[in-house]
Amino acid sequence: SSRRRHTRYGTVTGVQTCALPISTVSKGFTVTPNNIGTVSSGTTTPDPANGNYQYYTNNGAHTLAAPTSDSAIDILVTNGASAGSITFSGFTVGSSTGSALTTTNTSKFVISIRRVNSVSTYSIYALQ
Repeated sequence: SSRRRHTRYGTVTGVQTCALPISTVSKGFTVTPNNIGTVSSGTTTPDPANGNYQYYTNNGAHTLAAPTSDSAIDILVTNGASAGSITFSGFTVGSSTGSALTTTNTSKFVISIRRVNSVSTYSIYALQ
């Protein structure tokens, strides 16, 4: 028989399993955030392959779409002189998503996006 016994998980047929150790992170890390650029129209879809921290300048009305794969992305949005409203597409949210987005020049916001098991959501944090 192809049965193997693993003392921690019992008997498994045809599959060998092992436990991964639990690790403690004892040091922080640094990142280089991805510059999405200036967004002034259309739809922007953040790509998790570009990292967990990204930023762009809002310089016109546009749509922020949900990422296409499970991920966690924080985006710093800085309003430019022609900042426009940001609409959201593909997200599931409750009645409160945090701070209100404004179009005031130089105002900054962090949009915290999470996609888990194909469900995307976001929260907004005003930084002024």
